[in-house]
Amino acid sequence: MWRWDRLAALVVVGLLAPLAPVAADFPDGFNHPEVSWLELETDHFLLIYGEGLEPTARLSADLLEAAHERLTAELDVVPGAKTTVVLTDFDDVGFNNFARRMQHVIYISNPILNQARVEREQWLAHLLPHEYIHVLNGWALRRAGRAVGPLTEWAGMELQPQWFTEGLAEYFAGHGERREGQFILQAAQQNQLLYGGKLDIADLRFDVIETSVVYKQGESMCLYLAEKYGEDIFKRILGLYGKAPQFDIAFRVATGQLVEEFYRDWLQRIQARAAARPADDPVLASTTAYPTPLEAALGARVSPDGKLIAVYGVKDWEEPIPGLYLMNADGSHFHRIAGNLDLYDSWKFSWSADSRYLLYTGRIRGGSGAVLNGIFVYDTVKEKSWKVDSKAQRVGEPELSPDGKLILFTTYLNERTITATMTTDGANVRYLTADIPGNAFSPTWSPDGQSVAFSLADANGTDLAVIGRDGSGLRRLTNDPWPDQYPDWSPDGQTIAFVSFRQPGEERTDAAVSAEAQGLAVAATNLYTIPAAGGELTQLTEATSGGAYYPSWTPDGSGLAFSLFQIRNATVRRLEIAAARRAAAERPA
Repeated sequence: MWRWDRLAALVVVGLLAPLAPVAADFPDGFNHPEVSWLELETDHFLLIYGEGLEPTARLSADLLEAAHERLTAELDVVPGAKTTVVLTDFDDVGFNNFARRMQHVIYISNPILNQARVEREQWLAHLLPHEYIHVLNGWALRRAGRAVGPLTEWAGMELQPQWFTEGLAEYFAGHGERREGQFILQAAQQNQLLYGGKLDIADLRFDVIETSVVYKQGESMCLYLAEKYGEDIFKRILGLYGKAPQFDIAFRVATGQLVEEFYRDWLQRIQARAAARPADDPVLASTTAYPTPLEAALGARVSPDGKLIAVYGVKDWEEPIPGLYLMNADGSHFHRIAGNLDLYDSWKFSWSADSRYLLYTGRIRGGSGAVLNGIFVYDTVKEKSWKVDSKAQRVGEPELSPDGKLILFTTYLNERTITATMTTDGANVRYLTADIPGNAFSPTWSPDGQSVAFSLADANGTDLAVIGRDGSGLRRLTNDPWPDQYPDWSPDGQTIAFVSFRQPGEERTDAAVSAEAQGLAVAATNLYTIPAAGGELTQLTEATSGGAYYPSWTPDGSGLAFSLFQIRNATVRRLEIAAARRAAAERPA
């Protein structure tokens, strides 16, 4: 995304040897004194990164050089200077990736702790081209303006419609996999498409969900532009736009059509396709809702005694502040118990076996103002929370062992996400997956406390795996091109429920895998189960209006609580296992 605020230009001093990391100074306002900054220079990029991020910096350099060759040819734009790319991992804030206009600087935060929960290269291979397109977009406007290039770039980026800015970046980040997904059709069905000013200049009228929509709606409109006028339409529009920074005029000259006419044609096309989809989502008919006053109930867990339900969610997307809430099993006495949560990292919370304590991930302040994740405990009797004083830093996704003696969690360490355990006082940390290549996240205990199921993201994909509580006996449960995530072990220990991106009858694509990078509003995920010993999968849901996420078994094992993410709303629902299995058995192969 573009950052629209005006900052002083970045000045990097020094002559750098190609591909040799050297010490770097960082501009005031973004620097953290506790971080040692290094530089890496390639033919077309200057990468500034925190010490310890050299593997990511070198991978990013390779991906950026490949993207440069492809994208400059497609847009017929040659940057007038090297592009600076800043890689940071000093805090745990999600979605802090952007390009600054005029300066032609890209900022990438937390390349390992990415919200897509996929292997680092998959994430960066989509994200870096997206942000680089913003830089090339600016250079195209500057080049067309010639002597007054900086002015035409500034004016052009100020006035360029947001659907085109982000849609262009998404279109070219797709690596040729330029196809419309389910998201935009669901948005049309749910009356969540953006109109008028909402498609124009980014401003404070955009909330989190509208930002997600404008990315995908812009991509869909760019797909239609290329289909209707050819793939060179974008460089024609940019070339004309730079000469006179009025997008409507450039668009009309390049296409022979008014923007409003084009939008009307696109909208009719999308609405016709959406009308051909099923009107009703079978998930809504086959499950029951846990009613809450939240606009987005993003996850829920029933207490082991069945008397309480903990819910994580957002009350209003206009102020996307997530909270952790409690209510009685009948829905009464709904109240917030914690507000220091992160929108993307706090989905996992867990109960103690006696139903008294809740463990959750909350935000804390680190050095120089960095925002980090920590583990907190809420006492439902005393009605207060405290932070676990962990020997491990940057921790989250906590789950108490069945015997109450250990906390299972994930931690960020040496450019990796590792699954670990510690005693409840935060001591005796044991790293279970430290010797396993890849990133391990979303861990969950087996009911007997002897094994841990988790998601493993490595070069082979994102799959489910199981390991012993001492870190031995690793085995992969799934091995599919589509990501499998967020496992939860059944109370009887026989079955593991999880979320999968797999689409029956379709081949996995990098574009589909990177879809979750767009935020919470993402489509085409469903709930599955697999025997804990391994075996065939059972698909439990066939969501058509959104995606099913974050399954959690009910205490008696008869059902699953999960969140159904639609475009704007998310509801926590209960699925009856027996009925879902009968429906799966009757489903055509």
